[in-house]
Amino acid sequence: MKPSLIYVNGFAVKNPDRMDIREEVWSIALDQRAFGPRRLLVAFADRAGRMLRLAYTSRTDPPELALEACLRYGRRGAAAAVALCDEPLRALRAGDVASTLDAADLLRQLVFLPQATILVVELRKEIIGGAVLALRPSVRAGGFVGTVDLLVVDPRHDADPVTDVLIEEILRSAKNKGCVAVEASRPADPTERARWERLGFAAADPRIERRVIAERATARRT
Repeated sequence: MKPSLIYVNGFAVKNPDRMDIREEVWSIALDQRAFGPRRLLVAFADRAGRMLRLAYTSRTDPPELALEACLRYGRRGAAAAVALCDEPLRALRAGDVASTLDAADLLRQLVFLPQATILVVELRKEIIGGAVLALRPSVRAGGFVGTVDLLVVDPRHDADPVTDVLIEEILRSAKNKGCVAVEASRPADPTERARWERLGFAAADPRIERRVIAERATARRT
């Protein structure tokens, strides 16, 4: 069975100064069903309580998997988050998912990574892998380069299909963000290195790299 991804959608607040999460969260809670059945919503705010964005996804079983995905999605610039769900939520603990952080620690750690994209793979209601894609400008490459800063797979699962899903999504995300290449640390283990080479990565000492074609708008001259 091929692993599936947890898809998170969201809305950004255009004028945060006019929305206080302490006031708005109650109306969001009342309108929770408007987002559809079995949804989990997370509202994010800065240190002053100004609402920044809202993330939502289908509720998982257990719902803490959906909570973790929403926290990863909406962390940028946030100092606080309020989760809305129609069943109790508990803090995430090591052993429940691939992460070793509970939900609160996860938010605090990821708030300071505005240029990072975090991907997780779910299989049978369990997170079995994750990756972090960081962006940096590169004069040599001629644009932005996506760096695979972290890629982990639960050792209880086959690394090949999980890695394939993560790399596929990393390349898609990097392409959509305008990157011209994706790079990663060169694995010392020959088996792991062969896995990356099978996915199109080649040596670019001291790292490995795969070129991507960024999505660009084209204009027609008339």
